[in-house]
Amino acid sequence: MSKSTFSRRSKIPYTVNTLDELPEGLRERALQKLEPGAKVDTIFVVPMQQLASSFGVGRRTSLVPESALIFTDQGVLFVRDDEFEGQPSRSVYITHDQFFYMRLTLILLYGRLDLWGTQDNQPVKIEFVYNATGHELLQPVLHRFLHRSWTGQKGVLQPIPPENQKILAELFQQSLKFSNGLRNYGLQRDERLLGYAFQPRIVKRFLGLFPKISVPGCVAAFSENGFVLMQEGSSNATSYGWFITICHKRLLSDVEITVGEKMSTVAIKINAGIKTETINLEWEHQPAQELKSLWLEHSD
Repeated sequence: MSKSTFSRRSKIPYTVNTLDELPEGLRERALQKLEPGAKVDTIFVVPMQQLASSFGVGRRTSLVPESALIFTDQGVLFVRDDEFEGQPSRSVYITHDQFFYMRLTLILLYGRLDLWGTQDNQPVKIEFVYNATGHELLQPVLHRFLHRSWTGQKGVLQPIPPENQKILAELFQQSLKFSNGLRNYGLQRDERLLGYAFQPRIVKRFLGLFPKISVPGCVAAFSENGFVLMQEGSSNATSYGWFITICHKRLLSDVEITVGEKMSTVAIKINAGIKTETINLEWEHQPAQELKSLWLEHSD
């Protein structure tokens, strides 16, 4: 039995190469939305299943509908099964030149990809939940999508630039977890890393006994084209997961630092015109200033 056939019979996401291989309901939605002449690159399909929607005490699960991400030579189309839990079927199409930024969440089997962009001159968002065991199938085509959106050129995975190894080795001395995370999830393989700022996790004791995360670990990195913010969860139940924001560095409009008595407040501002977001962090003074310096040096 092939891996694709096994995936279709289980809950593991799988990929297909043509619209004809899509489940019927998804195929009909895709044909309605795709522009004539669009060439399919890869289709990432998620079977309907239950996945965790919260973690820790009182953990809950939610039903994830059958859905797909269809990557083409023009952009990415999200389609969801019809009439899921009383909701209408949904499709969102973001072309390469209308893509803003993305956020990837990975916690055990839970995967979620959020993509922001425009459709018909209105801000739109793709919210795509999937079983994270299939992430290795999604990541290569997602990197090609980012490369095409940022450079306008067809993405081909290249070897990791040798200069990246030195910078990642420096981060390795501070955190094996974040060095591997940045290498495996944050950076495109052919993207030259320019520098990073790292805030280690700070843990305090509750009632003098129980460890509680006061400041989650985080790394912010600049590459030739992109800005990557990798955060671990702020609770003990999600500290092993990843929350990754990636955007073209031209969208990073400001990094504001407010120095407090013990910590600095970092406000990272993403500005895509009709879509803006501010990410607020509490960092120690030194890494906060390092991040500010990196932004001043490498921002477009």
